[in-house]
Amino acid sequence: MKKITFFLICLLLVFFFSRKVYQLKILGYQYVPEANEILDEYHFAWLGKSILTTGVPTTWSDLGAYPNEIKEKFNLKVEDFSIKADERKPSFNNFRSFPKPLVKVETLDYGRGAMQIRFVQPYLDHPPLAGLIYALGINNKTTTFKDVKPEQFRRPNIWLSYLVGLLIFLLGAQLAGPWVGLIAFLFYSTVPSFVFASRFSLAENVLIPFFLASANFLFLGKRFSKLIFFILAGFLAGLAALTKLSGWGVILAGLFCLFYWKKSIKEFLSFLIPGIFIGSLYFIYGWYLGGSLFWQIFLNQSARFFWGALGFGEQIAKVNLLHFPLDGWWLGGFVILVYLAAFKENRELVLMALAYFLTILFLGGGNYAWYYFPFIPFLALAIAILIMRLMTKPLLADLSLFFIFPFSSSFYWGFSVFHQNWSLTWLYRMLILIFILLALFFIPKIKNSGLAKLIWVIFFIFLIHRLYLWNFRSVLFLLENWGKLQAPLINL
Repeated sequence: MKKITFFLICLLLVFFFSRKVYQLKILGYQYVPEANEILDEYHFAWLGKSILTTGVPTTWSDLGAYPNEIKEKFNLKVEDFSIKADERKPSFNNFRSFPKPLVKVETLDYGRGAMQIRFVQPYLDHPPLAGLIYALGINNKTTTFKDVKPEQFRRPNIWLSYLVGLLIFLLGAQLAGPWVGLIAFLFYSTVPSFVFASRFSLAENVLIPFFLASANFLFLGKRFSKLIFFILAGFLAGLAALTKLSGWGVILAGLFCLFYWKKSIKEFLSFLIPGIFIGSLYFIYGWYLGGSLFWQIFLNQSARFFWGALGFGEQIAKVNLLHFPLDGWWLGGFVILVYLAAFKENRELVLMALAYFLTILFLGGGNYAWYYFPFIPFLALAIAILIMRLMTKPLLADLSLFFIFPFSSSFYWGFSVFHQNWSLTWLYRMLILIFILLALFFIPKIKNSGLAKLIWVIFFIFLIHRLYLWNFRSVLFLLENWGKLQAPLINL
């Protein structure tokens, strides 16, 4: 009964803080980060809107697998979210007889001046689900590609981020208790890199909630040994695969966990059959629309070269996108995740993250910053687990990681930038000294003193609250100064 009560209290706090962080989600969401940096944001919106309008996927692509011309000559025009041929508009009903594939270069201004955009029809680079979700933010009055605006296609991300926050809490509660879930939720909702990354209208930000929902049902299946939970986990993993090819990493993550738990063949199949069936609908969809062209595009997509450890190191050092801050939570999250792998109770969290990494490694997408966005929930959970370890059984290594990465980052962006007239170098040195003294003299007393343990827990609750406030202020400061700050603390 006490466990249920504590879980419900933490859940109420999640809803309470969800309202508090609303301004971090909504303020300048259409401008920061720049919507014109990654054309994929527009192309997912265009993809979804074209399917909802005509039934035929049409959007931008730079893949060389599409032919530059077709055998017959047509008068092509990009209009009404499609490429018309001799004034004929494609539809799902006439697509068999409609000329295809079509490629048309159009001049558009999507915030970077007049640019030449190469539209293709049918578009087969990625599955359609992410585009359909982003198209829900586009109103019916928008009738052409050039009319689509960031405030429209980024709007669904606000609600997706709320869903992700709740799912992080639920997964954290299952992995290590409601307190860990609450801490992970607070940091997912306020850490600058996490907040700004969640604003991009990219397939990864649709993949994340499916990944987390699948993982939650998977752990429910482990706990209650009910096949229905494994079936639902598989179904959601299949939907993740319909957002992007890297979504197959969710199915792989489920298999890793099932192997680790030594589950039965029946439980394996309960997860695997719906996952593969739903995920494979993309291949049926692509083959129907493109035939052999689909397989050429698929091979083209998976043949991209990945720079291995060099590329991975570059991407985990910071969010490698324009004007993103150097954020210790991002780099520290990866370091802490690897560190926690040494402890058996954290292996499931690490296995899921590893499965996704192996997927992007295989697909050759690891050179792009946004492929790493699905790690964000695992980074938040890893840091929350580290903080919980510090509160209950503190170790010097745990305290060092906490101070070097999340604490120092939040202190800088949430405190130092607002107190430039202070002697901040000496203040930071004093904080280092305080943490060293804590490690050498106070932590050893915690094991044998109930009072020392209580003081330590209260101290860490205070630190969590400080980090929450500093992170909150960090986002507001970076919003106000986006694009004005200089390297090396900001990507240029």
